[in-house]
Formats: sequence, C-alpha cells, structure tokens
Amino acid sequence: MRNPGKMDERISRLVGLMKRTDGRDKSFRIVQYSSMLLVCALEKGGTASSLVGSMKLAMSTTRKSLRLVKMVENFKELFLVVFRGKNKGVKLMNRLLGVLAVAAEILYFYYDHLVWLHRISVRALPKPEAVRVESMSSYMWLSNATFEFLRQLHLLSETIRTQRRDRLAVSNGGSADDEKRALFEFDKKNSTAMRKQVVAVVKQGSDVVTATCESNLLWFLTERQTRTIEGISGLLASVIGFYGVWLDVKI
Repeated sequence: MRNPGKMDERISRLVGLMKRTDGRDKSFRIVQYSSMLLVCALEKGGTASSLVGSMKLAMSTTRKSLRLVKMVENFKELFLVVFRGKNKGVKLMNRLLGVLAVAAEILYFYYDHLVWLHRISVRALPKPEAVRVESMSSYMWLSNATFEFLRQLHLLSETIRTQRRDRLAVSNGGSADDEKRALFEFDKKNSTAMRKQVVAVVKQGSDVVTATCESNLLWFLTERQTRTIEGISGLLASVIGFYGVWLDVKI
C-alpha cells in the first residue's frame, strides 16, 4: 500500500516545481526533446509525425518566452561572478570560465528572444535574417554550454585533487581500525558532493552535444542521425536538470 504522506510530499514538490520558471522550463524541455525523438521515429508517419513536430516547436517557443527575465538576472550574476568578495578563494581559471559562460548565455538569450518574437509574429524578420538569428542563438548556446562544461570539469578536477590530499591526511594517523573508520566516514561525507559534480559534468556535456547538433556542425552525419543524437542528449540533459530542480524545491 502506498504511503499517503509520501504521495502528498511528491504532489507538493511537483506543485512547487511548476511554480518555478526553471521547473517549467525543464518540464517543457523534456517534452520538446521527447517529441524530437518521436519525430525521428515517425519520420514518414504522416499526420502523427506532423503533430509531434508541432508539439516540439510549440515547446521550444514556449521555453523561449520563459527566458524574458533571465537575461537581466544574468547581468546580475555576471557582476557577482566578477566582483563578489567570496571569489577571492576561487581559482582564476574557474572565475574566467564562469564569466565567459554567463556572457555567452546573455548573448544566447538575446538572440533567443529575437527568435521568439519572430515566431509569434511580433517582430517578423526576413527569412535570411531569421535564419541568421537562429544560427547565432545556437552558436551562443554552444559557447555557453562549452564554457560551463569546462568550468564544471575544472571544478571536478580540483575536487578530486583536494579529496585525494585530504584522504591521504586522514589515512596517516591512528591504528588500522581507526584509519578504516576515518576513511569510511570521509568517503561517506564526500561521496554526495562528488556525485553531484560528476552529474553536473555529464549534464553540461550533454548540453554541448545538443548545442553542437542544433548548430548543424556535424556535417558528416545525415539529418536524421543528427536530430536523433540531439534528441537523446537533449533528453538526458533535460532529465538531469529536471531532477536537480526537483531536489531543490522547498516543501
């Protein structure tokens, strides 16, 4: 029998998630890339393929509208990354990659807003201009994803290096039993943080692959192969992002 308390907690968490802009964005993103995979599977499916394709486009357009305020927030984040006091202990490379990632995301959202306005016919663009703007949006997303991936990779390498040093310090004292106990507690304490960083690297790596496909840089693949890879990597990143927001919801 299901636990009613657990069910209420999940419903409350789901409601809280859908109240958040990033929660709605991640939910729509899952639908978007699931639809993309279905389009690839139903490539010659007539009406069904057309309907799923329309769903994908609708989700993509909806997600663009959710980012209207995000660009302003990114200016604040850029200021904090560059000037906040607690950055004194942060490696220069990490800070530089953070600045580049946020700057690229600001440009990405700017071009994405132009795409959104074009799609809803508020500011219709000539076809060549619309194609150029969509391409710039994809390239800026790729830049943002790449810088963020490198930043997360750098953080992971720093964490591994620090934990190795700390683990060595823990293992250099006391009896064998005390050492085993201390190492067990150390690994237990640090495993969650390490797992989160590994997941963050996987998520950002998936975003890089997705953005590369969207930018049409994989010229050696067929259109269907490119869209299939984009759908798989996009869905993986979407699920990881959704789960991260899910855990972050306060209930």
